[in-house]
Amino acid sequence: MNSIIRWLAEHPLAVNLTAILLVSLGVLTALQLPQKTFPEFTLDVVSISVAYPGASAAEIQESIVRPIEDQLSGIEGIDSVTATISEGRGGIAVSFSPVATARKSSTRSRRLSSGSRCFPRTPATR
Repeated sequence: MNSIIRWLAEHPLAVNLTAILLVSLGVLTALQLPQKTFPEFTLDVVSISVAYPGASAAEIQESIVRPIEDQLSGIEGIDSVTATISEGRGGIAVSFSPVATARKSSTRSRRLSSGSRCFPRTPATR
């Protein structure tokens, strides 16, 4: 080990050239990496969030979350549906199986959840 350190101390030009070579190779490699402004990706999870001010958790479960779950049950490619309910709001996370086309399934779920006519009317929507 001491002989390597001694050789490096005696030959600074070789050390500097090696460092320059390594940095140059790193820069060239970095420039050849593919870069995309908008890379392609698939959605694995879609979240549906609904606010219902003043409603209890039981009301939200019966009048909002359960109808959405019923409508989502008809969509192919859904791996799991997880509902979170609290006072005044409800949320559903829909995860898609890797085989399903997530874009198609998320569009269908968006249409189903936004097109539901079975939600109760709030004072703001009357």
